[in-house]
Amino acid sequence: AFSFRRTLVDDRNTAVDLVHVLEPKLPASRSLASANANAGVEAAAASNPHGLRVTQVSWNATGYALAATYGRFDVSGWSDLPGALVVWNLGSRRRKGPEADEAGKAGKRRGAESVKLPETNSHEPDVVIETDVCLQCCSCHPTHPALVAAGAYSGEVYVWNVSSSDDFASDSEVARTRITPKSHHDPVVSVAWRRAPQSFGSNKDEDYQLVSLGMDGKVLVWAWRKGGTIEAPLFGHELVHANPRTHKIITWGGTSLSFWRQQKQGNLAFVAGAEGGGVFRCLLDDESAAGSSYRSPIKASLAPHAGMTTAVASSPFHRGLFATCGSDSVCKIFNSQSNKPILELEPACAGLFSLSWSPCRPLVFAAGTGDGRVFLYDLAASRSMPVRQIEQDNQGSGAVYSVEFNPKLAPYVATTQGDRVRVWEMGPQLTEEVVGERDGLRKLASSLAE
Repeated sequence: AFSFRRTLVDDRNTAVDLVHVLEPKLPASRSLASANANAGVEAAAASNPHGLRVTQVSWNATGYALAATYGRFDVSGWSDLPGALVVWNLGSRRRKGPEADEAGKAGKRRGAESVKLPETNSHEPDVVIETDVCLQCCSCHPTHPALVAAGAYSGEVYVWNVSSSDDFASDSEVARTRITPKSHHDPVVSVAWRRAPQSFGSNKDEDYQLVSLGMDGKVLVWAWRKGGTIEAPLFGHELVHANPRTHKIITWGGTSLSFWRQQKQGNLAFVAGAEGGGVFRCLLDDESAAGSSYRSPIKASLAPHAGMTTAVASSPFHRGLFATCGSDSVCKIFNSQSNKPILELEPACAGLFSLSWSPCRPLVFAAGTGDGRVFLYDLAASRSMPVRQIEQDNQGSGAVYSVEFNPKLAPYVATTQGDRVRVWEMGPQLTEEVVGERDGLRKLASSLAE
């Protein structure tokens, strides 16, 4: 059985301190803003007149900038609510060119956990891009620090360049998909960058393809190019599978997507979560482009959640190991070789809405709740209880729809609630890998078979 444990949990070393509170200043150019103004809303709402919420956050390739999409999850049918992409540069704006490169090299020499975010004006975003529709998700490019992709309520996918020091004007729209019979017709709930299989060994930004998941159940792969409209996806799939309760073949509305890590032949295998609680092991197949309709990518159906599957997250340290959470307040850890979970956790009664696996600690992950709390788990210390609970200032005022560890600067994790983003600094016991921890992860992954 899985028996690896950290022998000592020091409260000081597992401390989590709030270092930044990031607020938007969203445009107030639409009729709803005028209506709110005429109704005499409080001045505090002036920076967010449409009541938009943070739908997802994503750290950029350097770890010094944080992107957030703004939209609403409580709308259905036709909507005229706008959205926004907001970016905060938490690094020093004085560091550019060779100086920035040298700073990055120095950080690598010292180790990621020793690099600190400098003080900044937390309340002033560096970039605010307004859109005609709500934005539901975002993902920063894996290597280009200024490219951000986002999925919209309308079913469109955007790519922006948010840097004025690149080949484009600041805030320029680099690419955008078009609504066609083959595209999404419902909100895009997840976007991910995928290295094109034929591009290994190349460092071009455009060698990465975009993968989008919609509430219509479509999983679409896009080849984006700088400038212009993306007319049609390269190929796609549709989440078609039997309902385990009725045994009828249905199309499952997607909610979340995560590619398995450490895949040698490009990102082909992924796990998808669905509205009805489904959890599916899937595989991309570009031969599906030849048909007139999309094939199902589902290779196996795993133990479902009792409510909506709200988030999925793959382990960065083990291929095929991933976690899921749902509105049923349960977090499950799976090994893809079995349809039953290795471990089930139930930390809250308000539902779970977000997940993120630590990029530096194989046995650490975070889960966000429906009442504004974030639980940090260290499975090396406990297989049942979180080692730290983050209490946000306005607990109870909204769900944590996104929690994201910084992939480059180990001490930092970003959380959301309402229209605010908070950045927290974690103690060394949550960021420094323990001797034997990867062996412990492998034991966890194989514990079901023992």
